[in-house]
Order: sequence, then C-alpha cells, then structure tokens
Amino acid sequence: MLLYDLSDMVYGRYVDIDWHKQDHYGRVVGKVLVNGVDVNLEQVHRGMAWFYRKYQKELVVEDRLAYHQAEEYAQNNAVGLWLDAEVIAPWDFRKRKKQH
Repeated sequence: MLLYDLSDMVYGRYVDIDWHKQDHYGRVVGKVLVNGVDVNLEQVHRGMAWFYRKYQKELVVEDRLAYHQAEEYAQNNAVGLWLDAEVIAPWDFRKRKKQH
C-alpha cells in the first residue's frame, strides 16, 4: 500500500475493524484493516504514529513484534515524527502539560 497518510489509506474505502475490547471511555480498541492491510501498523512504520507499549501484552505475539519492528525501522531511518531529534511521546507531552 503506497499511500502517504492516514486519509489516503482509509478515506472512501471499506475498512474492517478487528477489535477485542472497549476502553474505559467506551471507545473500541483494535486494528483498522483496508484490504487486509493493518493501517495502524503502516502508520507506525511510516513514523506517523507511536507503538503504545503500555498495552502491548494485550497483543498477540506476532502483532507485538511487528509493531515493535515497525517503530524501530521508523526511528532508525528518521522517518516521520522521528525526524525530530527531541520528539516527545504524546503521553509524556500530556503529562508535562498537566504539571504546568
């Protein structure tokens, strides 16, 4: 799937949601798939999203490894958000913002 951003990947397309739970806000937590391609994984691989490790144990081993490798690839190749040498994870940013 050679598309540039999330909108290109999903807009106007049929998606499947492979979900396994709802979070404490009632939001569905799962994978977004377009033609069998894991859009979440693609986002991480392109440096457009983080692999949120807090819940990694809830993933099957294959997915956990794939997300870890995708983020490692993006970091090592300075792709997307990893272009910034001082990138701050969203959860750290929110934590810092609350402290001020």
